[in-house]
Amino acid sequence: MDGPVFKHHLRPRRLIAVLAVASVLLAWTHSSSAERRVVPGKEVAVGFARSATMRGAARSIDRLRVPKHMRLSRIKGSYSVGVASRTDSTTLQSREPVPVNDLEIAALCSSLRAANPGTPIECEANVLFHTAVTPNDTFYSSLYGMTKIAAPSAWDLTTGSASVVIAVIDSGVDYTHPDLVANIHTNTAEVAGNFLDDDSNGFVDDFYGYDFVNSDGAPLDDDEHGTHCAGTVGARGNNATGVTGVNWQVGILPIKVLDANGDGFLSDIAAGIEYSVDRGASILSMSLSGPSSSGLLDSAIDYARQQNVLVVVAAGNDGLNNDETPSFPASSTAANILAVAATNSRDQLASFSNYGEISVDVAAPGVEILSTVPNSLYKMLSGTSMATPHVAGLAGLVKAANGSLTYAQIKDIIMASVDERASLRGTTVSGGRVNAANAVSMGFGLPTPTPTPASGAHHVSLSIERATRRNYLSGTVSDSGGGPIVGVQVHLFCNRRRVASKLTDDVGYYEFVRRRPAAPVRCSVRDATNVRSPIRTAR
Repeated sequence: MDGPVFKHHLRPRRLIAVLAVASVLLAWTHSSSAERRVVPGKEVAVGFARSATMRGAARSIDRLRVPKHMRLSRIKGSYSVGVASRTDSTTLQSREPVPVNDLEIAALCSSLRAANPGTPIECEANVLFHTAVTPNDTFYSSLYGMTKIAAPSAWDLTTGSASVVIAVIDSGVDYTHPDLVANIHTNTAEVAGNFLDDDSNGFVDDFYGYDFVNSDGAPLDDDEHGTHCAGTVGARGNNATGVTGVNWQVGILPIKVLDANGDGFLSDIAAGIEYSVDRGASILSMSLSGPSSSGLLDSAIDYARQQNVLVVVAAGNDGLNNDETPSFPASSTAANILAVAATNSRDQLASFSNYGEISVDVAAPGVEILSTVPNSLYKMLSGTSMATPHVAGLAGLVKAANGSLTYAQIKDIIMASVDERASLRGTTVSGGRVNAANAVSMGFGLPTPTPTPASGAHHVSLSIERATRRNYLSGTVSDSGGGPIVGVQVHLFCNRRRVASKLTDDVGYYEFVRRRPAAPVRCSVRDATNVRSPIRTAR
């Protein structure tokens, strides 16, 4: 006997005037390269508020000296707007624009402001705005979940990347499905079907992934559950076929740990996690749970954390509060766990979904979700199992947008970017349903993290500001010289229970907003190296 049986979680049958305002939403190419899509010949936008000095400011711009590789022009309209572009001398004949980098934009804008003292000037990258991308997949109109999480707007920024590997640890995947085959991650160091361990990793013929139930290299799905989850993560998008996943392109790694009945032993699940990490997965999608915690499973999840891997898991389908009746691994305190509840098309918590203000992180669509199933078919299913791959897929999009992000940053971005809903208040840590457009935008703009000093070499502060109904718990993380530590994850503990996590911003600042408690609670904040703030009492 290998241990407790785990089951899957399938529900039983001032855009201001004419200026481009980059801080609202940058428009990017529909590729994973995450390059800004600028207006050819108009790569910097400059505008002035309507005022008596506007004409004089415009004349100043006309006289402004700019680098030879740039040019300025005027756009007609009620507001005066100057635009700059750079053209390489070697391509001058074809008028092909060469991107203006951020330093050049900053220098130009600084020059413009210096030439026009006392005149309010808006100056920024003149990026393109455009309509949200709609794929041509046959059944796209039936995918309400994609619209609900604002995936079309996220696809304006990135549609994913094959270099981002997401392991679907489940009942296997039909990797021959026409809507999945192009997005299956393969082991090119292995020769399929030669009965040899070509890459000497201890697994024979693991070209596609691995089947830990039958101990072979053919992790095909004999249940339909895993294939359905894989389709939501990454069915090929815009291929005029079937459905689309949250990612149009991605590397899906099929891992079979559940049998035809949807059951699996924790030993196989733990092995599947470790194998997935070793195969290069940066995100694990696990729509399964068991009744108790497990040292073996905890060890595997911690191994994933050490390798910077995010583990997205289903909250469960018992309609219970996981804070009171834990479900594992959703109720694990591991920092790299992201637990997901299910919502319907009206952003209401699904009647079957588990929840928990402390132990469940976010919600996502999980009722009547259409996706791929074996034998080139499609089917509608419900469950927190269906919500989980929406979030795992979103994590993949964020990773595609900014490959340098850590699991902690991706988790924090997803939780901080939700659409808060009154119907979800008190049911999850974030109190909302995921928003892909917000998350991907945040991923692009996240500041580069500051290396965290060793424990004891820095300081975490905490203060509490009380409002009528809420408490604002905030502080900074700083080094021994008082300098900010950027992009480090901090955890809020109240009465010794972790209740929320955040990343410090570009000045080392964090803030938690919590409802005022019925009785006083003692709270503190600690970071990844276990440096703690003073204890404060929230009332």
